[in-house]
Amino acid sequence: KPCGPMVDQATRIPLTFDFTRDHDHPLLVHHTWGRSRFPLQALERMRLHPALRLEGVRRMKEIGVPFTGLHVRATDYQTDYRAGIADLKGKLAGAVFVATDNRQALDFIRAECPDADVYSFSSLPEEGRPLHNLSGQKGDIYEINRDAIVDVLMLAHAKTLYAFRLQPNPLGASLSGYSRLAFDLRRNRRLLDRLMSR
Repeated sequence: KPCGPMVDQATRIPLTFDFTRDHDHPLLVHHTWGRSRFPLQALERMRLHPALRLEGVRRMKEIGVPFTGLHVRATDYQTDYRAGIADLKGKLAGAVFVATDNRQALDFIRAECPDADVYSFSSLPEEGRPLHNLSGQKGDIYEINRDAIVDVLMLAHAKTLYAFRLQPNPLGASLSGYSRLAFDLRRNRRLLDRLMSR
């Protein structure tokens, strides 16, 4: 089970700082494994870059509202998305936005849900590697990160949002942190509106 902070690739210095003292720097970085209990508090202190906001708005206009959101994690964490889609089949009609890290899952949803107009905007690797593991990843790292941020905001804007339970995993998580963030943002409309406003 991984633990401890990440390290800078070039220097191998841990990406963290001393939490017990004040610092003179305008920006401090602490990057570690696992999930935080306070993601919305972090987002309260951040601003969305205008290019990301505009891309989110552009994609939502392309889909049209209202739309259904679906998050499928199926690389490092696994879900039984095939059984999940079978259970949801009657509910997945009209505009459906799918955020996933697995091209096969997206293809399966499109094949199994003929009444759904399925949208997905992210470039997905053929081999189904997790999108957050960027080492050796093909494609533009900016675009991969942009898509991950815009996708979670779009999931939060969905009229109805679905995610599937994770199969047993080392962290004992029932939902991925990404799914939880989408649900939490969806419940916190004030924060979501602030992130998407100018």
